[in-house]
Amino acid sequence: GGGLTFDEVVSRLKRLHLFSKGDVDESCVTQFAEVVRFKRFTAGSLVTRVGDAGDKMFFISRGRCEAAVEGKVLERLEEGMCFGEMSLMRMCRRRAHGMNRTQ
Repeated sequence: GGGLTFDEVVSRLKRLHLFSKGDVDESCVTQFAEVVRFKRFTAGSLVTRVGDAGDKMFFISRGRCEAAVEGKVLERLEEGMCFGEMSLMRMCRRRAHGMNRTQ
């Protein structure tokens, strides 16, 4: 959890779009909190690259990211959003770069 207590991890997860709708069971959030890992990326760094294994999905707890292919931005992602879920669910390689835009 990156130095966070379990309750802090649960609290952060509940603020994400995926879990903030109110229709997600509390036990689902706590199970997810047991396996989630927080990682900080510097501004401008690549989080994912085209062709990477799709073995993770990413939640943006702070800052912004962009999904891009060949320099063209496909989507701008804000706090609370996630990306990489399609590669994870389909167990396929990444089709876009994920770049961190803020610290």
